[in-house]
Amino acid sequence: MDPILNSHAHSAAALEPDKRKLAQRLADLIEAELRENRWEPGHVIGTIADLVERYRVGRSSIRQAVLLLERQGRLELKRGLGGGVAVGMSGGAAAAMSMATFFEFLPVEPGELFDVRACIEGFSGPACGRARRSRECLRSSSGR
Repeated sequence: MDPILNSHAHSAAALEPDKRKLAQRLADLIEAELRENRWEPGHVIGTIADLVERYRVGRSSIRQAVLLLERQGRLELKRGLGGGVAVGMSGGAAAAMSMATFFEFLPVEPGELFDVRACIEGFSGPACGRARRSRECLRSSSGR
């Protein structure tokens, strides 16, 4: 049986055979751990060697999983003393980076970008209304 499924089963569904690649399953488990612990950006969750031991898989599988999450902005690899695998940027910043990458490779007309903006504003408005302090929500949305 797969050591990942033995050591970090987050749900009954995790015990079922999984056809996804090992690196993707690892990335999903690490992502779940990030959500559960709510670590701040920059928090070091361990070295590659720590993650190899924690998840009981090979170094190359951990590196691939970290790379997948690095591309999404969820993790970053800090080099040097005190370095390791660290929590990446916040959800909003990661989402913005993902969207920017998406639009960089997709031919989009300026009018279509306005449609996307209107759609995003439609979702963010109610979320800001639910926030305890709408000024903080608006300030974080504007990047200040």
